Amino acid sequence: MNDLISINTLKGEELNIISFVMDYIEIHFNGPLIRILTNPTIETKEEKYQFPGEGSRDNLCSFIGKKVNSVIFQDGGAFLTIPDSVTLIIKIIIDFVSNLSENIHDFMSKIIFIF
Repeated sequence: MNDLISINTLKGEELNIISFVMDYIEIHFNGPLIRILTNPTIETKEEKYQFPGEGSRDNLCSFIGKKVNSVIFQDGGAFLTIPDSVTLIIKIIIDFVSNLSENIHDFMSKIIFIF
């Protein structure tokens, strides 16, 4: 099993792989990865795309080769922003996280885990 590391370490990391698996998406950052079990949203300056809707795959793939500008946790999700003000929004599976004894923000700032 991979070691759990701080998701905040993704700031400045280049996203280099997006894998579309049957029922989830994996995003790789030169080692660390995020496995997304929910349907992420991609926000551009002009539009929002909800995976697996039209245009969402292409917009997700536009993240490849880009560096993460910021990682923010708010409103039950993780927000990863890349250049050109494009944001990937990953909603957290609340049922899973609610079983944890730690505060959600403390928990999510410590690890890269399943969203």
